[in-house]
Amino acid sequence: MPIPILKFKRITLKPIKVSYAENYVKWFKNKRVMMYVNQKYYNVSLAEERKAIRKMIKDKNQYSYAIFNEGDNHIGGTGFIVDKDNKSARFGIVIGDKTQWGN
Repeated sequence: MPIPILKFKRITLKPIKVSYAENYVKWFKNKRVMMYVNQKYYNVSLAEERKAIRKMIKDKNQYSYAIFNEGDNHIGGTGFIVDKDNKSARFGIVIGDKTQWGN
């Protein structure tokens, strides 16, 4: 089943694409952006991030979105992973564009 685009009043969630990888790499290198996230992301390369996004797209238990603001600027990412065996899910969100913090 394809992941739908979700439009809200101030943001749009679009299915993640490999072409968004450069933004994630830039954000993941910023310690303030990643202060509550596993440190392994600090040194992720563009090739590694592209590979990770391809894996996310193929995973039928993972729903990954890029977050866009009203101006259609890519400002972050969100998603969740469903664990059917344990009947649970993990959710994450990052607003990588610090100019959007507090909005």
